[in-house]
Amino acid sequence: MAEETALARIFLESHPAEAAGVLEGLPPGEVAELAEELPAAVLAPAVGAMTPVPGARCLREIGEERAAELLQVLPARRAAALIRGLPWHRQRSLVARIRPGRRTTLATLLHQPGDTVGAWVDPEVLTVREDVAVGQALHRVQESDHKGPCGIYVVDGDSRLLGVARLPKLMQAGRETPVGRVAERGVPVLASATGLAALPGHPAWKELAELPVVDSQGRLMGAVTAATLSLAIQDRSETAQGPRGSVLGAVSLSFFQTLGVLVQILVSGSDHGGRGRTNGR
Repeated sequence: MAEETALARIFLESHPAEAAGVLEGLPPGEVAELAEELPAAVLAPAVGAMTPVPGARCLREIGEERAAELLQVLPARRAAALIRGLPWHRQRSLVARIRPGRRTTLATLLHQPGDTVGAWVDPEVLTVREDVAVGQALHRVQESDHKGPCGIYVVDGDSRLLGVARLPKLMQAGRETPVGRVAERGVPVLASATGLAALPGHPAWKELAELPVVDSQGRLMGAVTAATLSLAIQDRSETAQGPRGSVLGAVSLSFFQTLGVLVQILVSGSDHGGRGRTNGR
């Protein structure tokens, strides 16, 4: 085991981008075991190079102390991308364990106004890097519980959206072909800061049921459907008139609870000593 861990460390330190692809193909529990064996500084570059969805899944399995250490040493935007894929109570607990300076940065990055696309994005989309082989991409489609209508989103090494790999083209391509060669480029996208009020007339909805959402740097955050945004607009309108009890309202409430807790953490500036609170608001 010690020899295997030593070899893994060499690979992670020497080739973090390639290691990220290997980690994405492992069960999250195995990544968690590796995280307990290696220093956060060794594992962080590879975890940070993972695409957000599998990266967040692995982060869920890692113990909170080690997960917080990883988030502390990752570039802030990488850390925020992973945190966004976690349940809100897990976000709260992990951010509470991070040093105040980094906490402030993450809270800023995680903040998305409720009347923008970013507040309603679904991070659970199928995503692969452009250099992943078609055969491996198809295997991920088969193993995934999330069957999006548009295929697989293809990103570069910095998680910037390059295009979409449609399933029919993937099925026709050679299994060793890089997905980037099959991806359809120039697909319509939504900026996370786009206001909900501007969306009903978006021409892309005439042909597509789902659109990818990117941040200001073009990095993929996830996707939204026309149905979700329609409900979001209705929810925002009814919220302005008064509360309503609905599942969508509960989602909005959880979002604002997360922001509220982050604000409380920032204001208090207290040292949680590795003990994130999980009760109360």
